[in-house]
Amino acid sequence: MTTLTETRAALILKREAVGADTPTGLNLSTLVEQLENKQSYVRPPWAKDRRQTLDYQIEKSLARLSAT
Repeated sequence: MTTLTETRAALILKREAVGADTPTGLNLSTLVEQLENKQSYVRPPWAKDRRQTLDYQIEKSLARLSAT
């Protein structure tokens, strides 16, 4: 099983390969931050809609990456 540290390192290496200022690189940076925040994330009470959650935002980042 891949750890979060390994996943984070792989995403950062990929970002360096494609360029941090490219659309893909920016999306990878966002995903790294989202995954780090996921460790302590608790869904806020005001997040009634799934689209307001970190899990949904991570899914959207992954979808954008798979489209490139």
